[in-house]
Amino acid sequence: MSESPVIVFPAAGAQRFRAWAIIVAAAWIVCVIIGWIFEPDVFYRSYLFAWLFWLGVTLGAIGVVMLHHLMGGHWGTPTRRLGEHAGMTLPLMIVLFIPVAIGLHSLFIWSRADELAKDPTLRHKAAYLNVPFFLLRACFYFASWLLLAWYLRSRSLRFERTRNPATERAMHNVSAGGMLYYFISMSFAGVDWIMSREPHWFSTVFGLLVVAAQGISGLCFIILVLSILYRIGILRGVVDEDQFNDLGSLLLTFVIVWAYLAFVQLLVIWMGNKQDEIPWYVQRLSNGWWWIGLLLVLLHFLVPFIVLLMRQLKRSARAMLWLCAGLLIMRAVDVFWMVGPSGDDPQPLLRHILSWLDFVLPIGMGGAWLLMFLWLADGSPLLVSMPTGAPAAERADGLQGA
Repeated sequence: MSESPVIVFPAAGAQRFRAWAIIVAAAWIVCVIIGWIFEPDVFYRSYLFAWLFWLGVTLGAIGVVMLHHLMGGHWGTPTRRLGEHAGMTLPLMIVLFIPVAIGLHSLFIWSRADELAKDPTLRHKAAYLNVPFFLLRACFYFASWLLLAWYLRSRSLRFERTRNPATERAMHNVSAGGMLYYFISMSFAGVDWIMSREPHWFSTVFGLLVVAAQGISGLCFIILVLSILYRIGILRGVVDEDQFNDLGSLLLTFVIVWAYLAFVQLLVIWMGNKQDEIPWYVQRLSNGWWWIGLLLVLLHFLVPFIVLLMRQLKRSARAMLWLCAGLLIMRAVDVFWMVGPSGDDPQPLLRHILSWLDFVLPIGMGGAWLLMFLWLADGSPLLVSMPTGAPAAERADGLQGA
């Protein structure tokens, strides 16, 4: 049996970050109250954008954990525990969904009786797009995701105590079904929470695009924390350059998949040129929104693609830290690009982006999210143990040397 050295999350560093997170979260609560009272319509739209971004980090981290249970490889030794902690912030995201539920009539035109009465398309979709069923589906998504995140983390911690290979194999089996369920459920959730903002528009690939984007968010956060811990000396001598190389190769795969799905969706819709499909892109490529699309092409795909092709940069903790920080920012920009122009009264970019809520809400919500992450990680082992014969240890590290 090969065991990783016991290295715990640094309590002193966590304490410093926790103090700042408390300040940011407290300021965020004040801003939420002010925005809710004085700018309710802009508030709900900005809040949905912030919530979707941090939900993406949470669910993406769970996806990375399940991916390692299925693939195996040494890249998961220092990252899986971070992903488990990030995934268990889901209870916070469930609580933070409450303002979204309260603001349904502001966010989704299909929830308004007057719009429903005058629009035959909305009446046709009312069997699915109605408030009770919408909330029931959300409860089902949250309950199932939370059960999955809790199971993977609790069994992983149990394995640290018992070193029973059967526990690792059980997590592998659950991850096989869990990954499939995550793809299906998040595809439906993406339709509910993003696509239905414009209920006349549809795309069969949109759900997969959301899942790929969340994978980038979750993996970037994990690599970012890992790089910080490595650079301050906590993991030096334990995490090596090969593991950063593997993580960079995995991130490159996610970026390519996201770009491919985004391009295919645009190409098919643009060539089809149908009246009920094309307006989604027309809105996002006009009224000043087009330059955000250009920014996504350059900084969400082209630059990361070039950087991650360079083996020397993938093996550098510093380079990966800055790359993942930049990609997380671009993930927020992408979510904003999907959510911001939607609705029955889409705004030109310069008018909408000047809202202070678009900046304050995601940053403040991040403070609350980070506070819970640090609470979960404080004092816990950073590395997972891999027993000889367990599924994660038996499978070769296919990314090594890429």
